[in-house]
Amino acid sequence: MNTTIIDIPDQQRYFVILADITEDYQQEVWLERMGYHDSLTHLPNRRYFEEQLYLTLPTLEYGSLLFIDLDGFKQINDTYGHDVGDLVLQETASRLQSMTTSTDLVARLGGDEFLIFIQASASETRQFAEHVLEVLNHPFYIQTHTLQVTPSIGISLYLKMVKALNNY
Repeated sequence: MNTTIIDIPDQQRYFVILADITEDYQQEVWLERMGYHDSLTHLPNRRYFEEQLYLTLPTLEYGSLLFIDLDGFKQINDTYGHDVGDLVLQETASRLQSMTTSTDLVARLGGDEFLIFIQASASETRQFAEHVLEVLNHPFYIQTHTLQVTPSIGISLYLKMVKALNNY
């Protein structure tokens, strides 16, 4: 609710104007969400991921960035159609979200590419990446099809330079 009060000079009266801004607020929330989220998977998009990572990195001592690509995805799209491919992407997003915590950043970069940033050591990251491979290697049961994709994962480790220099 938006309230505007107008004082009437030389009188002890006021005009009060009340306006319902629910629809405006809902539209604003929807537009913001569209600007920061992938419409297919409902994961954050690259823009949101980059902004959050920029804000988060200065507060962390270490972490890992995982770049995940679904090998064989193009063949699924070509063979079964984009509707089935879209369902594979949605299931991939769901599986990735189920493996992460609220402090992790998960996003769809585009196409069949996903990003995850976790606050984890090198050994923890290796275990996490192995778990991601295991989960994404399970078959996808889409409509009447049993589909398989092979994920590839690239990993980049982050270590705050101040700490790294102090331990050198």
